[in-house]
Amino acid sequence: VAEVANTSWMTGMDSLTRKGYEAAIALTAPLLIELAEDTAATGTLNEEFGEIMVSIGCSRALEAVYSHVSIPISELWKPKSRNNEGFDFHTVCPMHLVNFGEAKYSRTKNPHTIAFTQIAKFLTNKKHLMDVHYLGTLCSRQSMSRLDLDEFGVIAASSLNPANKKLAMGRAKDAAKDIASQHALSQVMV
Repeated sequence: VAEVANTSWMTGMDSLTRKGYEAAIALTAPLLIELAEDTAATGTLNEEFGEIMVSIGCSRALEAVYSHVSIPISELWKPKSRNNEGFDFHTVCPMHLVNFGEAKYSRTKNPHTIAFTQIAKFLTNKKHLMDVHYLGTLCSRQSMSRLDLDEFGVIAASSLNPANKKLAMGRAKDAAKDIASQHALSQVMV
């Protein structure tokens, strides 16, 4: 809930851009807060809330460990009801690359394969470019220039549940190599 209520990321924006984001958040924030409250009330972590947790957790971890700039999750700033039709989260790494993140959550398995499959589909359908008008106000000019040159990265973030975590991470690395070669990506993170 604190992540949804935090609007400090809008402070440097011009008045009209800020008003646009405030209008979008007026639609999305209540839905996200309701989802968090329902999860807390039932004590059951469902897939939808799990993916939001994975998105925020991965973005914040990349910020803390690798000095990425964490962009507010797209569930917050894209005006939609639920079930994002594009990437779940974004960061900008120190190499000034915009990274497009896809998050998957499962209580019983490691859904990284689903994340990579969806990333490949999104890239083929150019969904990363559909976020440009939002990202232009949230990311540095340099990172947007690199995106214009088709230099960007992707992040597959997922819950990790299998007994053999080393094997699961090996499979995820193999999937990352495959998607990097298929889509000529500058960076892939797992």
